Amino acid sequence: MLCSPKVTVRSGDKATITVAQEMLYPTMWGDTQAQVSESSGSISTNLPGYSSGGGASVAITPGTPQEFTKRDVGVVMEVTPTVEEDGAISLDMPSIKVTEFEGFMQYGGVAVAIAGNTTVSVPSGFVMPVFSVREVQTRVTVFDGATVVLGGLTREDVRTIEDSVPILGDIPLVGRLFQSKGKTSEKKNLIIFVTANKISPGGSLVREQIGNIPAGSIFSNPNIIAPSGSVNRTLVTESAAEEK
Repeated sequence: MLCSPKVTVRSGDKATITVAQEMLYPTMWGDTQAQVSESSGSISTNLPGYSSGGGASVAITPGTPQEFTKRDVGVVMEVTPTVEEDGAISLDMPSIKVTEFEGFMQYGGVAVAIAGNTTVSVPSGFVMPVFSVREVQTRVTVFDGATVVLGGLTREDVRTIEDSVPILGDIPLVGRLFQSKGKTSEKKNLIIFVTANKISPGGSLVREQIGNIPAGSIFSNPNIIAPSGSVNRTLVTESAAEEK
């Protein structure tokens, strides 16, 4: 995953960069409900959640999600830059976080309802997402235009795969010929590059200089280069525009 966002912020103000997907998931579930009905005849069991036997039927309604929360899956960065008296830039980065979605995990026990000779059991249905998070927190001071490198957050996943031909793979000694084993390794290394540049009110880099134009004054020069030559820029008021 390669991400290269940029943001402009005033000295002393916080900036947030988010490059992620919004994932909604429930945080509260309703109670599981069971309904029992008596019947003298046979009961069809084609409907999900129903079972029959002994002249009774049971219907179980799993708990429904009631409240949801949002989680950003991706890259989230918060930074507060401050320009010091000597021209250096202090970067307060309380959270540089990379979040990945790993899957779902089921919580709670199995719901069981008994009516006469009828027993119905269903999973709880309470599933919650599992996330993996790699996060960096730091405060540094750098010169204008310098780059800070943050790294070392390495993650390695090793998976072992064992496969065999049914029946033949279970034969002693000879079964090894019908078996295969393998191992895969996946390594992820998180490296973050943060470059801080001071910019002028015109939007140019303070240290940038083109020709005889003083550094920091690019885009603020009243003259522009047109096909006919150098032209002075002037602001036109509404009254002057109406007269034209």
